[in-house]
Amino acid sequence: MFLKKRADAQNAYINYIKRQAPILFFQLDNLGRIQETNHYTRSIIGEIPPNLPFESLIVQLNDTFDLTLIKEVSQPQLFSIQTDLSPYPQSYLFTFTSFKNETLVFGHMDGDEATLMQNELINLNQTLNNTSRELHKKNAQLQAALKEIKTLRGIIPICSHCHQIRDDQAVWNQLEKYISEHTDAQFSHGICPNCLKKHYPDLMDDM
Repeated sequence: MFLKKRADAQNAYINYIKRQAPILFFQLDNLGRIQETNHYTRSIIGEIPPNLPFESLIVQLNDTFDLTLIKEVSQPQLFSIQTDLSPYPQSYLFTFTSFKNETLVFGHMDGDEATLMQNELINLNQTLNNTSRELHKKNAQLQAALKEIKTLRGIIPICSHCHQIRDDQAVWNQLEKYISEHTDAQFSHGICPNCLKKHYPDLMDDM
């Protein structure tokens, strides 16, 4: 339930970014190619061809664009891109965040709101990192719980007469001992009516 709520919250936030948020948003694959943009980005830049490398949008790129190195930088990066709103390139602050097997890129025009946007992007990055750590923690707890669950599977060799069970070391064990070692079940001994009649007929006469 906790993991589902976390996932729902993440999906709701991403949907807000894609549909309503007034910031640039790019979803990149592990090679840095654009897989998806939000409504605001398309209104600023226009339609972007599928699988276009993100670096193709950057104007006057002096250094080699290395997505792996950029993601290691916690501060927003300043790049100039060409938009449909101006004949000249515009400077934007971009934050690159790893999410699952993709990279999420958030951008805002450099200006009066740059500091505010920078703080918001840092907070978003921190929120995503915290969520990712929580998911890893819960997944580890789930895996540990699954390891503690004992189940019986496959064909179990059992004697047709005494009902002892042969284990993996070819040792014959009582049914109760074998099941207790391989499951969390416990036994409470009694006697069925047929065995009572067979082994204790005197008791049957008194009943």
